[in-house]
Amino acid sequence: MSLKHDVPASGVTTSTGSLRTQASEAYLDQILNQVDRHTTTGLTNDQRQQIKTILEQSSLLERHPIDVRLSIPLFFMKFYLVLFIGRDKREVTQIKEATRAFLGKVLGRLFIVYLSLCIFLPVIFFALYIIKSWLGIDIFPDHHLSDFF
Repeated sequence: MSLKHDVPASGVTTSTGSLRTQASEAYLDQILNQVDRHTTTGLTNDQRQQIKTILEQSSLLERHPIDVRLSIPLFFMKFYLVLFIGRDKREVTQIKEATRAFLGKVLGRLFIVYLSLCIFLPVIFFALYIIKSWLGIDIFPDHHLSDFF
């Protein structure tokens, strides 16, 4: 069971006017408020700074391009609405995206090979036919390519 109490953010350096720093300070205070008072009073300024750095680097402080948080207080209850819009950065999603990208590259390369064959094979066969005709080789007597057109 944890006791709720206010822990001042003293000793943690902040740049005034920085919205991100203020938000991370508030988040740090919120986390430390959930820890037992005996534990938080024993923290040095350096320890608090290291905790803040770790929390800033963790995905808990990830920002979204669109972050809407609304709370609607009514007489006896409170409703809330949270809307995050942004790129999904979870590991499972990144694996799926990498798989799709790889599959797209493979299919794209196969399509290019197919198109190349569709273009170059007729050209090669026609060139071989012209060379055969120029050398006077008659593979099928009395049948010529011009007879089909």
